[in-house]
Amino acid sequence: MKHLILLIFLLPVLAVSVIGQEIDTQTLRCQYKLTYVEDSLHPQDVSVDLMVLEQGKRCSKFYSYYAHVRDSVSKADIKAGLSPMERVTNLKKLGIRGTDVVIYKNYPVGKITTVNKIARDYYCFDEPLDVPQWEVKAEYDSILSYRCQKAVCTFLGRTYVAWFAPGVPVNGGPWCFSGLPGLILKVADTRNHYIFQCVGIQAFSSPITFVQQKWFKVSKKEHGKVLRRHYSDVLSSFAESYGVTISMTDETGNAFKPELPYNPIDLTQ
Repeated sequence: MKHLILLIFLLPVLAVSVIGQEIDTQTLRCQYKLTYVEDSLHPQDVSVDLMVLEQGKRCSKFYSYYAHVRDSVSKADIKAGLSPMERVTNLKKLGIRGTDVVIYKNYPVGKITTVNKIARDYYCFDEPLDVPQWEVKAEYDSILSYRCQKAVCTFLGRTYVAWFAPGVPVNGGPWCFSGLPGLILKVADTRNHYIFQCVGIQAFSSPITFVQQKWFKVSKKEHGKVLRRHYSDVLSSFAESYGVTISMTDETGNAFKPELPYNPIDLTQ
């Protein structure tokens, strides 16, 4: 049995000042079940997240519902004055994980903005909006009672098969996908390492909010460097972020540095 001493859980969690800027109004809110492989060497081991697409007329926001719930509970506990251990206990009771990435498509106009939490720190970068070059096929299926058509593309290092609904005339979809004449209801890479399956669609009129908080403004290349370092030396990553000492020992008491499995959806980072 390997023992990870996570001193970070014993430290006070600071409330983060969050300011929301309304950037558009939702026309649709879609839920996607994300099934993904964290370790490409063990494709049989999959994780699941529930993602939300807030689609507006000008831009969209894509994020993890589980992460949203987790963060909301944590902020409420901080406001209620709970101790660090009580907050950790409450988070464990949720029994959920969540992807710490938020994607804003076409915000600012012509760009895609990504906000990611690595260890305790937030990183933000934007880049030109890259629309996949789809090849539409004369193949059809039904998803959530919508007649869907098949399309394929190679995008950010992976080959994908998508199913879009012309009956939902929205140029959008999960993650960074767009560019089809209908909402993308399902998309998966050909190795089935990342599968987005729409499980719900509803009309909405609430604001789409760009959450502004304390973050490091970086380039995509710099973000990729931080991300790879985090996965290759997670103890040092958390230690630097939280300003603490973290150690891990095996069953014989010898210290070692673990590596996290690294299988990002974007293989160009």
